Amino acid sequence: IIYSSIVYPKEILKLNLPSIIATYTVNQIPPWPNIIVNNKKVSKMAADFFLNKGFKHFGYCGFDYFPWSQERSAYFNTEIRKAGHAAHIYKKPKSKIYNMWKYEQDSVKNWLKSLPKPVAVLASNDLRGQFILELCKTSGLNVPDEIAVLGIDNDKVVCSISSPPLTSININYQKAGFEAAQLLEKLMNGQKSQKQQIIIEPTTIITRRSTDTLAIDDKDIATALSFIRENANIPLQVDEVAQEVLISKRTLQRKFKKSIGHSIGYEIKKTRMEKIANILIETDRPVYRIANELGYNDCTNMVRSFRQFMELTPQAYRRKHK
Repeated sequence: IIYSSIVYPKEILKLNLPSIIATYTVNQIPPWPNIIVNNKKVSKMAADFFLNKGFKHFGYCGFDYFPWSQERSAYFNTEIRKAGHAAHIYKKPKSKIYNMWKYEQDSVKNWLKSLPKPVAVLASNDLRGQFILELCKTSGLNVPDEIAVLGIDNDKVVCSISSPPLTSININYQKAGFEAAQLLEKLMNGQKSQKQQIIIEPTTIITRRSTDTLAIDDKDIATALSFIRENANIPLQVDEVAQEVLISKRTLQRKFKKSIGHSIGYEIKKTRMEKIANILIETDRPVYRIANELGYNDCTNMVRSFRQFMELTPQAYRRKHK
């Protein structure tokens, strides 16, 4: 397996050995099988995540010289435009001076300050997301209230040491690694491969403090959503949400449906199922323990609800996505 991080590996490929390419600096290297990320799905997941939070201003900050970053930028912009908005794409100035760390920092700082607020920014990967968070801190920009930041890769070390902790799209690199190993074994045994791509799929978004905000104009809806998310680990009832907002259940149901597009009950269930999914991916806790922590009287009830919503049992979801 060849991982091309800096240069095109021409000399190695001339040896004509069984190879699978995981390239960083070019799109693909035919005719060998290539490992690639489904950037279209990644970008759609990011756009949907921000749109569901009510954002109307969006940004993308990546690297002009990497094809995978350019792809994510283009797909993200397309999805945002479909929703009737536009994404502000960071473009590094062409002068070579901006290759220097100090000047690159200044350029991104100025871009962040220029964005309309509140704004949702997708970073091309977690390292770029951490970089953006650091610049927001030194620029006096509040995260997540002024700028919500979403990374890609779910690198647990990078996300956890970021300040605030970085929300990120989890990519199933482990599954792709197993597929690549199986394919390489076949190639080494002299079998020809019909598979020219190993697609790495995103699985879910692991939410952390960097996106813990809502850009909802209606204060009642914003209060309801915040209350639901803050209480995702208890079996919340619609009546309790209405009591927190201090309006009638009927009025809140009507406003919620108009603003969010579905019922309060569905939002409660969705939030609970996403909470379970995050725990399954982020930890090795037994399913029965998760059910107990989230207030289920019977583990079977949680498993049934999760399966209905995710179309997989908790165990199968963990095996597929972790």
